[in-house]
Amino acid sequence: MIKHYPEIKNVEKHSVDEITLNFIVSPEYEGFNGHFLNQPIFPGVGQIDLVIKSSCEQFQLDPYQFCDIPQIKFMKIILPNDSLSLHLVRENNAISFRFHIWEHMISQGKIKYV
Repeated sequence: MIKHYPEIKNVEKHSVDEITLNFIVSPEYEGFNGHFLNQPIFPGVGQIDLVIKSSCEQFQLDPYQFCDIPQIKFMKIILPNDSLSLHLVRENNAISFRFHIWEHMISQGKIKYV
């Protein structure tokens, strides 16, 4: 179990298939360990994990159904204490996602499930 996982501060439901979650990234988040010593950043694999975990909770999906990441782009880094927004859209057995910090796009992609 990952310790100090980003905590959901609020949820905005736009529709049954579209949602935005807002998080605070705790400096104690275990994913920062070793990534990197003098400047911890939220790793890309942690972002994917947060997308899958959030999608499962919000859309009642099984995490073992996720099977492919056909598209992903990391544009900026996430630091400890950042206020992070995750926008999720469910469509055609896929979850499209966008991470934002304020108006800045951090990453975006699509994860498919069966």
